[in-house]
Amino acid sequence: ELHAHTMMSQMDGVCDEVALVKKAIEFGHPGIAITDHDCCQAFPHVFGEVTSYNKGLKKKAKAKIEDIEAKIEEAKKNNLDTLELENDLEKAKEELKNLKFFKALYGTEIEMSESYLNVCFNPNDSKLKGNTFVIFDTETTGFNPGLGDSMIELGAVKIRDGEILDRFDYLINPGHHIDEAITAVTDISDDDVKDALNEEEVTKMFKEWIGDLPLVAHNANFDKNMLDMAYFKYNLGKLENPIIDTLMLSRVINRDQKKHSLKALGKLYGIDTGEADEEEEDSTSNSSVRLDEVASNNIKDVLVNGESIYTKVDKDVYLKMKHMASKS
Repeated sequence: ELHAHTMMSQMDGVCDEVALVKKAIEFGHPGIAITDHDCCQAFPHVFGEVTSYNKGLKKKAKAKIEDIEAKIEEAKKNNLDTLELENDLEKAKEELKNLKFFKALYGTEIEMSESYLNVCFNPNDSKLKGNTFVIFDTETTGFNPGLGDSMIELGAVKIRDGEILDRFDYLINPGHHIDEAITAVTDISDDDVKDALNEEEVTKMFKEWIGDLPLVAHNANFDKNMLDMAYFKYNLGKLENPIIDTLMLSRVINRDQKKHSLKALGKLYGIDTGEADEEEEDSTSNSSVRLDEVASNNIKDVLVNGESIYTKVDKDVYLKMKHMASKS
């Protein structure tokens, strides 16, 4: 087995690493390769088990030689023929010399990362200033759209110059039971979606609603993956709209911040993101004030490597943040 994943492997292994080695030995395998995802925690346990097994083989072979040598000595004392025992001794020594130790190979599957921070997916030359943006979010049945998870809610607003122009908000019937753990996180249950449209219908409506407008999401990679898979499943082509990830953008421009959640950024900029604790809502709520008015009072500039993005391209800011962050 040259590609074994153990329970130490991230998200894709269930076998105890020591039990796996023992089973490979039982099957008569000459060795095994442990190639867990993104970790090497299984290595010490595998090394210990393999070393112990190989030492046992050697100890057993030596004990066999010592036993034969003792029998030869006893036979000589009694003037008995030792030819057969001496032949056995030579064989035992040869076996010791050619012992087939069990081998362990150690490796890991490491994820490759880009050398830049992907602040904007599908960047183009559209200007940020005066543009209309679609701020969107998804709720889903899980984290893996490629393994059957799907959207159960898709919500968005169109914003230009801080004003909301239009809204899009649909619950989605996934066609199967929503796990209780997902309901606890999303507050969406089977009863909520029993009469809702399915994912294909809502995705087609959303595609038409957004047109070619730039999209914005916090931790956009997750929501993008959900939309990408929906587009693929329902033959809707490729999602080519620019998508700005505000989580990654915050990591670029707010490097001293320990947290970059919506709640943390709301506190930093004095903006009500809807993520504040209940006891804080009265003091932090700013729902009656236009977002751009709050932002203009609290966000004076955006710096990348200490340089204002407003000086990057003839004082116009384009949807090219992917490249601006590449030096970070």
